Amino acid sequence: MISVERKYLLLFFIRWNGFIGMLKHISRSKFVSFMEEAGPILLFGPLLGRYVGGDVKKGLLVLIPASLLMVGGPLASMLTLLFGLMGAAFYLLASSAWNILYTYFTGGNPLPGVGPVIPGVEVGPFYIPFVEGWLSILLIFLIHEGAHGVVALRRGMGLQDAAMVILGIIPVAAYVQPNEKKFLASSPEDRVKVIAAGPFANTVAFILSTILLIGMGIVVSPYMEKILQNHALGVKVLEVPDTIEINGKALPSLVKGLLSPGDVIVSINEKNVYTIGDIIEVLHSDAKELNILVLRGGELISFSIENKGYLGVKGGQVAWRESPPLEYSVLSFLLSFLLIFSLLNIMVAVVNALPFSILDGGQAIEDLEKRRRINARLLKLAASLLLAINILPWFI
Repeated sequence: MISVERKYLLLFFIRWNGFIGMLKHISRSKFVSFMEEAGPILLFGPLLGRYVGGDVKKGLLVLIPASLLMVGGPLASMLTLLFGLMGAAFYLLASSAWNILYTYFTGGNPLPGVGPVIPGVEVGPFYIPFVEGWLSILLIFLIHEGAHGVVALRRGMGLQDAAMVILGIIPVAAYVQPNEKKFLASSPEDRVKVIAAGPFANTVAFILSTILLIGMGIVVSPYMEKILQNHALGVKVLEVPDTIEINGKALPSLVKGLLSPGDVIVSINEKNVYTIGDIIEVLHSDAKELNILVLRGGELISFSIENKGYLGVKGGQVAWRESPPLEYSVLSFLLSFLLIFSLLNIMVAVVNALPFSILDGGQAIEDLEKRRRINARLLKLAASLLLAINILPWFI
């Protein structure tokens, strides 16, 4: 049964009692048993996770592929392998904070390292398409909170409530609440297993969706490229601003006065371009000059500019000569959804690993502190400082 309670303006609490019943059924599966043993290792890494009841061998089955696929490069992968999602979280916050400070001190205008993600709304540098974003966030909430719930049930804690908060039609939060008395009375190891389950499930979803995305890309890319060649004209320009921000610095547009919104870039250096990716590939080539052929009002015009690695346009989309087959649109949507779903899953997992009390990592680190000489307060202070630096560009 689903019950909806309207609160302030467009804020709704959706309680789904049937969700709890479904979690009770899932809690008996072998995967949940694996998740509760491997979760602490993924959250803290093999060096620390074993002190709160984690099984290192099982944890490595997820930790190794997660570290190999982790965004941020080789150092992020190494820290993830050693210290789990919390290590990745600290690295990503620290590297972003360093880039922000460096950009400030070299006279640039850095972009914020963190910010809200609202489907269909551009907030600073953060944007995801509406439909793909809405579906991704909804599924991620169900996966994350459902994982907490099934492990709590398996640990005998029971569940009191399950709900999702909707702002308008955008899911903004969700929770699954174990029986508080039973949760607090349980062992630190059991509590960490429940807490670590959410990030664990999101990481597994990230790994599986990334593998599927790569596999689909390999299989369908030749087919989609053929459709582009047969049906597309080029890349339609959406906006030509006076300046464009790259790596925190405002650079003058190289095509201001040469391109206008609605122009279609047909080719660059005699290479046909159909997507933004095609344009970026040419820009990153060794060409010193860019010879750009443009379709404007049914007339072809051309001009040349120096190749500085960018054009100075904002936004671009495929311009079609004739409508593409339906399967192209379906495949494009699926690839876009898998990309967004994959990235948001690992971001949710990593963010939840931070040692703040309102997040999974903060609650788990306090239990780890009881089992090992880990200074949770120092970790929280370091994370707070890095987070403040990442937020700073929003206000300066």
